[in-house]
Order: sequence, then C-alpha cells, then structure tokens
Amino acid sequence: CRRLKEKCEGGMPCKRCRHLGRSCSFNRVPPRDAQREPHTRRTIEELKDRATCMARILRHHFPNLGLDIETLRYTCDALPAQDGIDSDKPGLDLQSVAMNELASDSIGMENENCTIDCIDGTTVHYSGEFSHWNFSMHIKRNMDSLMASSPESSQPRKRVPEFIRVGEPEPGSTAIEDIVALLPPRPLTAFLVDVFFKHSTSYYYFVEKRWITDLLNKLHASPSRLSSKDVTATCMVLMVLAVGTQYVHLESTRKSCNEGAGTAAHNPPANWESDIGSTFYRQVARLLSEVIHAGTMLSVQVFMLLGLYSLPIDASGLGYMYLNLAIKVAIQNGMHRKDSRDVFDSSTKQIRRCIWWTAYCMERKIAIYHGRPTAISRSEVDADFPSSPDTSGSTDVDYDTTRLLESIHLTCQAEAFLHQMSRLRSCPRSEAHTILNRIRQMKQSLHGRWTPQQRHMPSSSTSSTRSDAPPVEGRANLHARLECCLLHMFIGRPFILAHHQRQAGTQCRHADAVEETLQPPVHSAHSQWDFLIQDSISAANEAIDICHLMRTSDIGLAKSSYAEYSSCRASLMVLIAHSICCRTNEHSEALRKGLDAIKEMASVGESARSEVSLLEDLEEALQSIHTPEKPEIIAETDHNSAQDGYEGLLKWYTNVARTSNPCGTTSMMDPVNSFNTRLPDSTTSRLRLYNQSSSSTNPENDYPFDLDLLNADGNMSFVTSGLYDFSNTENEFFENFLWPPS
Repeated sequence: CRRLKEKCEGGMPCKRCRHLGRSCSFNRVPPRDAQREPHTRRTIEELKDRATCMARILRHHFPNLGLDIETLRYTCDALPAQDGIDSDKPGLDLQSVAMNELASDSIGMENENCTIDCIDGTTVHYSGEFSHWNFSMHIKRNMDSLMASSPESSQPRKRVPEFIRVGEPEPGSTAIEDIVALLPPRPLTAFLVDVFFKHSTSYYYFVEKRWITDLLNKLHASPSRLSSKDVTATCMVLMVLAVGTQYVHLESTRKSCNEGAGTAAHNPPANWESDIGSTFYRQVARLLSEVIHAGTMLSVQVFMLLGLYSLPIDASGLGYMYLNLAIKVAIQNGMHRKDSRDVFDSSTKQIRRCIWWTAYCMERKIAIYHGRPTAISRSEVDADFPSSPDTSGSTDVDYDTTRLLESIHLTCQAEAFLHQMSRLRSCPRSEAHTILNRIRQMKQSLHGRWTPQQRHMPSSSTSSTRSDAPPVEGRANLHARLECCLLHMFIGRPFILAHHQRQAGTQCRHADAVEETLQPPVHSAHSQWDFLIQDSISAANEAIDICHLMRTSDIGLAKSSYAEYSSCRASLMVLIAHSICCRTNEHSEALRKGLDAIKEMASVGESARSEVSLLEDLEEALQSIHTPEKPEIIAETDHNSAQDGYEGLLKWYTNVARTSNPCGTTSMMDPVNSFNTRLPDSTTSRLRLYNQSSSSTNPENDYPFDLDLLNADGNMSFVTSGLYDFSNTENEFFENFLWPPS
C-alpha cells in the first residue's frame, strides 16, 4: 500500500494484498507521543531562546516597558494596525510583504484618512476616518469625476457647499459697545495685559500678546467697526484681563504686614481685585453659547482662559469642565490630529500645536491629580509636538517651547505612572512584585528640572545645602521645578499610609530621637521600594523650599497660582502623613515654612477667613514643638511703572464702585471669590492624641506596603475633589497630626 500510494484498509492480510496475491507485512508504528517528543522538546527550547532574545532587545530599546503578558497586550493594542504584516510568521519575506501591500492597496482603504479643511483663519472642519462626512465626500468626488468625463449637459450644475457652520444663536443680540463699557481705561487694560503675560502664563501658551494688544486698540479706538462675529475675540480679551486681576497684587508695593496700618479710608476694600475679575468673568459667562456656536480656535483659547481663571476657585469642578470644553472644541477643529496635508502655514501650525498641548497638559493634570476621567484617550492623539527653538525653519511665533515640551513629557510620565498604580490596586498579589519593579524602573529613568539626588537625608540638612543655591530663577522655571516635585509626590504619596507600621521600639517618641528614625531598620527586600516614600518626602521639602524662596524674594507668592498652591498643600499633606505614621517631628521646620506660605496664599480677605483660622490652629499646635520665625520682610524696591498701574487700577475701581453703588456697597457686583473656601469653624479644631494601631508584620511578606490599603476608597486620589474644599476627612487628618509633644 505504501508503494501504491493508497490508503490501507487494515486487516492481516489487507484487502489489497489479498487481491494482488502478495504477502502483507505490517510494521507497528511507534506511539504518537514518543514520535513527537524530540520535536516538541526542541520547539519549546527554541521558543524559550526566542523569548529571551526578544526580552533583551525590548529591555535595551524600551527600558520602561513591562514584559508581563498584560502590559504587552495593552501596548500591542495601542499600536497602530499594520495591514498584511504579521511578525509571528517565520516564513515572511520581502516579496510576501510587497504582495500583501499590493493586496491592501487594491482595496482602497488608504483613502480613509481624516479630513482637515481650513474654512477661514480660525475655523477648521475636522472629520475622522470612516465618518459619514468622509463617505459622502468619496461619493461626491466619484460623481464629479463621472460628470467631468460625460458629455456636457445643458442643465447648469448646482454648487454644493463643502461645509456649513451653524449660525449664531441670535444674530445681533450682543453689542460690542456693551462689552467695551466694562473695560477700564486704555492704560489700565495695558497694565493688566502686562501682568497677565508676566505672572500667570508661566510656561504655557494661551494667546499672542501682540494680537491682544492690537485687538484692545480696536476696542478702545473704534468699537463700532466690530460686529457680533467678533464676540469670541472680545471674550478672550475680557478673560485675559480677568486672569490679570488675580495676579495684580504682585505688582503692589504694599506688604501684607503693613496693610493694617492707616485709617480705613486709605485701605482698599477686601478682595477688590477679584471683584473686578468677576465682572469680566460673568460677562463672558453670559456669552458662552455664542462662543460654543462659533467653534473656532479662538473658542478653544477662551475656554482655556476660563479654566485658568477657575483653577484657584474650583479646580476639579469649574476648571475641569472648562478645560474639557476646550478639548472638545479643539477636537472639532482637528487640533489633536497630525496635519496630513499642507493646509496651514508654519506659523499657524505652531500656534495650533502650542494651544492643543497646553490644553491637553492642563486637562490631563486635573484629571490625574483630582481623580477625573480624561477628555480624550492618548491613543487618539497623533498631533505633532511644538517645534523646539533649536529646530530649523523658525516660525513667526514669539514663544519659547522648551518648558512646554518638558511639561508634555512629565504629563505623559504621569499618565504611565497612574496606569501602573491603578493596576496595583486591583492586581493579584502574585503580580504586585512585577508592577512594583516596573514602577521602580520608570522612577529611576524619570528626569526633569528637579530629581531627588540625595535620598534619606533630613530636611534640615537638605535645606542647608540648598541655602547656597544660585540666584533666584524666574517664576516659569520655579513652576517647572514645582511640577517635577508634584509628580514625585504623586508617585510615592499613596505608599506612605500603606507602608507597614514600625515596631514600637523603632518609632520616634522624643524630639532628640530624630536621627534614629531617619534610617529605620527594614528588611533587605523592602529597601528597593522604600525609596519611593523617601523621594516623595524629598520632593515635598523641595517644594516648600521653593515656595519659601518665592515668598522671601522679590518674586512673591501668587495667591491664584494653581502650581504654587497645589504643590505647597500637597507637600504639607505628605509631610504630615509621614509625621503621623512615624510619630516624628523631624519635618517641623519645613511644616512651619509651608504653613506660613500657604497662609499667605490664602490671605485673600473675608473669603478665606475659615481657611486661615484652620491654618492658625495648625500653627499654634506647631509652636509647642518649635519657635516660629518671623517672615523676612524684603525692602521695597522702586517699581514706579508697576506702582502707578496698581494704584491707578485701584483708584478706577473705587470711582466705579462709588458711582455704581450709591448705597455704600463696595462691590461692583456679587463677586466670585478667588478662594471659594468651605471649612469647618476654627472652634471645632482641637488637639487630639493620635492612637496608632499596632500591627504585626508578616515575615513572609516581601512588600514594605500594605497593598490592601491601596484599595481603600480615596487613598489613590492625590488631591481632594476641590482645591480649596477641605472635607471632614481632611479635617480629621489634620487633627490627627496635632498630638501634644511627649
């Protein structure tokens, strides 16, 4: 049967051998398992060698990439699809790849690209792949080609518009003259614009100063030439002035310690700056429907400025919603996609990229640090980064993108750390070691304006080493350092309360035992992850030192700066949490400086009265541990132009308030306070002895953290729901810190 290449029907002799009269010989076939065993063993060994080689290649080219199956699947799903290419097929050659590409081209799927059409200078129509609009445009182009090849018809062809924008909700309902009536005189608006670009923009891009100045000249010179189509641009001017009022106190030569001197007639009313800003803000809030209907790049900038203005008021509420609207309108204009065609010139491309990545970084930070869903997935964004200053082919945009590119990098790193830490909350205990190793590798490769160079050092020594630092940097550079500190605190902060509690003999009971608790004896397996906590504490000390440096220098602390207030507050929370867990007062000096700084940032007036009272209670409790030092008063310098602008703005506000409120009310309208604070009354704050629960450490556990505590509600949220909304839980957290000294 083998010779005849026919199937044997079995039997002895078989049917065919009996028919042909031949002797039938049958050799028993070896068992199937024994026959395939060498080949199977060889295949497994080849797969192991192949996996080892691929792992070494991945570690070399992608050091931050985890090699567990879940991370590899997640990364693979995030990659763009490669039609016709399968790297797992061993017999793949260049010819087969070319054939697959030809087969793919024959389908015509390469025409499924996103559509980005420029309608006017600031309006762009975007439509994604496989959308209704793209499909209808394919049909239209096919029909146009058929009509062009067919004989000319006697009937005239109707022109179909490419794209139609929704008109204004009520055309002509808003008069530009009504908006111009709210503006201060021209010198004062120029002063507020200078304050905005000097103090509030930091390293982000919101608008060109030259463009704002030209529009202000038109508004003051000839407002009648502007129509209702210019409402969005006018709203941007109002929001620039509104944000400028939040930082105008930095241009005042009056010191907080001297504001109480003199009679009440010479003192300005409380929160008069926020009163002016709220007037501009409320006018823009009335015009939000027209801004949304416009749907232009100017609308994106208006919502970004609204979000910037709302960050000190309600970061996780108003600020989050306005920044989400900025992202949505930017998506409508295709700013999140790469420009596939030469639709824009180089300057317009650079402006669009700067605006998009500024809105993306601001929205993503609020989403990460305040526990909110993101407005868009990172896999859906393929927009190019802004061009760096050293890139050839410079544009006309007068803006240095160096620090913006650094912020984009840190934001992407924060997303990666959040993904790993979120997995750590719900992963099986067997996978925790792999995730922690990945966090450690990512942490070691994290670079920025500040990195924890010296670990496990007391705060006093680190402060002394930083006292010989170079001259004070600008506010933008200091904000970049604060952003790095905030990320390091975000990485290590959840592990502080989840850290296994020390034995009673290793805890700090007295102030003179600080040095013994700085280096507590830990298991050898714990030290490889314990640096996460130490780096978080180092970052907290660094952030407080930066805020203290700004407070005691000519730069000054900005009361409405989200970067300064949030980093200072997060630093206090980290140091207090570590002091509670270790029962130590080694951070008393840093806490004193941080409390002094945050108290000054919260001293806006009556609106922050409850927050100041709580901070005063904390300060009184700390006075029992150390003697507070009086803040250094910097001698007043000669800033004639800024002083004239500040005093002129105050005089204009006083005159307008007197004429608009004859009954004696000092506010132009119901103000939106710079700090919408809701805190418990100071009488509820009291000293409470902290009772630390004793727990036994499992010697078989190799983790220095209680992973079950990471699953507790709220422990993974870095900042509470509101920037200035202290909940009862946070109040209890502060009260637990206030134990009497031993």
